[in-house]
Amino acid sequence: MFRHTILFVAVLSMGCRDTLEGSWDGEFTCADREYDVTAKFVEGGRFEFDGDMIFSYDEATTFSGEPVLFHADLKYDFTTEQTAIAGGQDIFLDMVWTSLYCEIEYPDGEVVEGGCKNVGGIDDADKGEPVGMVQMRYSGSDRISVDDDNCEGTLYLQ
Repeated sequence: MFRHTILFVAVLSMGCRDTLEGSWDGEFTCADREYDVTAKFVEGGRFEFDGDMIFSYDEATTFSGEPVLFHADLKYDFTTEQTAIAGGQDIFLDMVWTSLYCEIEYPDGEVVEGGCKNVGGIDDADKGEPVGMVQMRYSGSDRISVDDDNCEGTLYLQ
């Protein structure tokens, strides 16, 4: 009986731990621009995570007098720690903008890589520089939300 009690308590305590690990997606609005956001959290140590977050958007514009669809992916790497074993909690992501991918789609379907600066107007001078700590709110189960001076939105566990 004593062995069964220990096993039951061990299984119960394992089930009470919430984790950020997994794939997340959702939408953020940052500086009046709508982004589709995907994130991957990987647990490297107990309650310690690293991963990446990709902010994607499309914008109809013109290039050389021709209508085009501009697409951009801004990738951020991050590290974070869970602040509590379970339940809703604030998390702080230490983020760095690590890469940028852009492409232009012409009306005939041709897709050309590039155009980040001359079509999209993206200033990448800060790429590679730390963004700093970004505070988000983890629900303890399936949502991570941000609402600060820069962005607001929610990611959902997939």
